Amino acid sequence: MNKTNNKTDQAKELLSKYVIPEKSGAIISIVKNNETIFEYFDGMAELQYSIPINEHTKFNIATSSKMFIAAACIKLQQDGLISLDSPAANYLDEINLNEEITIRHLLSMSSGLYEGYDIFPICGSFNDSYHSIKDHLAIINIMKSANSKAGEYFTYNNTNYIIIAAIIEKVTGKHLDKYLKETIWSPLGMNNTTGDEKAVKIEKNLAYPYYYTDEENIIKGEIYRTSYGNGHIITNLSDLKIWASILKSQNCNNINLSPLFTPLITKDGTTHTYCLGMQKLKYKNIHLHGYEGIWEKGYANCIFYSPELDASLIILANSSKISPKKIAIELIELFFAENLDNVIPITNNLASPYKISGQWINPENGETINIEYKETFIELRFYNKIVELFKQSDGSFTNKTLLTKISIFPEEENGELKLNINWGGKNDIYINKNILPSPSMHLQEYVGIYHNSDLDAQHHVKFEKGKLFIRFGGIYNTSKESELIPITKDIFTVNNSSYPNLNKNHAIKFEREKFSGTISQIKLSTERTKNLILRKMKTF
Repeated sequence: MNKTNNKTDQAKELLSKYVIPEKSGAIISIVKNNETIFEYFDGMAELQYSIPINEHTKFNIATSSKMFIAAACIKLQQDGLISLDSPAANYLDEINLNEEITIRHLLSMSSGLYEGYDIFPICGSFNDSYHSIKDHLAIINIMKSANSKAGEYFTYNNTNYIIIAAIIEKVTGKHLDKYLKETIWSPLGMNNTTGDEKAVKIEKNLAYPYYYTDEENIIKGEIYRTSYGNGHIITNLSDLKIWASILKSQNCNNINLSPLFTPLITKDGTTHTYCLGMQKLKYKNIHLHGYEGIWEKGYANCIFYSPELDASLIILANSSKISPKKIAIELIELFFAENLDNVIPITNNLASPYKISGQWINPENGETINIEYKETFIELRFYNKIVELFKQSDGSFTNKTLLTKISIFPEEENGELKLNINWGGKNDIYINKNILPSPSMHLQEYVGIYHNSDLDAQHHVKFEKGKLFIRFGGIYNTSKESELIPITKDIFTVNNSSYPNLNKNHAIKFEREKFSGTISQIKLSTERTKNLILRKMKTF
């Protein structure tokens, strides 16, 4: 057996750990020097009728759609219709945007805006993940506060690209997908790519999305359940091979795309892996240019080009349980081992002097993380994410292939260990749960109505049968009651089991009056929306 075939067999064995044909499927392709050296497709595009995946099957590429939106912005700037460094409000008078927010801030996820998909539930709408562009613009109009100032931090946020989609339509007078087809897809010969919902509904060769409600049970999702602009494009392997060649040349139909590959640098000097609608990741001594797109309701993919390897790697899957980037790195290790530095993780004394396994809480807003030691890294769990962080020579833990740069710096103060965690350029202090006070036994003191005037959101907290429950309300009123799970004194997490299709968590911190000690307000945070204040109105 020759060396190439041996690697092919090893790759198929590796992929058997991730792709379970009776539950979903995947397409994987590796191209080096314009020659396909590995191609794989297995599993089902549709389970009920046992429709297999083939090389022509189309997938929703979820957030990887943002690459095309960003490329369109470069084209518009080249044509003099927009400037990336002008206020976004100049081009869209339908919404009230801070004048400091530029199109570049939106493209680089540094606008500071709240995540619209987080705000909808806070306003009482638990309508899974679908809201129209009109819904999003309405929510943006009532956002009078924000996570941070423009350019201050990186926070991944789909709202940015929904605004950009609206700007593209406004300045061109065309539907977003018509503009993308005319300027990018058709000239490149990407004839299997579309974002047109009507075209998608009559398409036969589609991979349907599947997601897990637990370790075993899977649900068939809906092909088109997202607002366009942030993750709506359907395409296939042959078209993405064309796009991978564009990632190599950085030129698309005489559009110079090199500005898309400039990493974001936030005000604190942190250089991020996110650029303008593009990710620029580093693994050992190589870079990966492109995007990893995951939609939690059933799609996962990545499209990467490595200049050092002169190779592209494409993964398309119809299960969000698959981790494309992890698979990509394992395949790179297999096929390109001789091109990689033999970097050995620093593992000596990994557990000493800082023992950081366990549950940690941000006392400022109640956000909770869990850390567990593995053999050569620590595993960090926060909200619904699991990431691997490796020890660095300075004693910190980080991972340079993550979209959001996360670094953990253990610190000791007055004999107590704290974690200084940098998320996208912002530092937060976390304290071990074991040294924090136990949850209050007097749950009735939290009962009341809490209101945020900016969003006109009104949340009801009630006590029933020894438990606390919260009902979110506002401009939408479809919310059911969710249980508040106590973590420590005044800090709770929201159990959203009433909404099995909703993969969102909320951290709730009740804050007290300084002198009287009575509950005065709620500070609410999600993964992408931080420190939203709801003031207590009255007790019932």
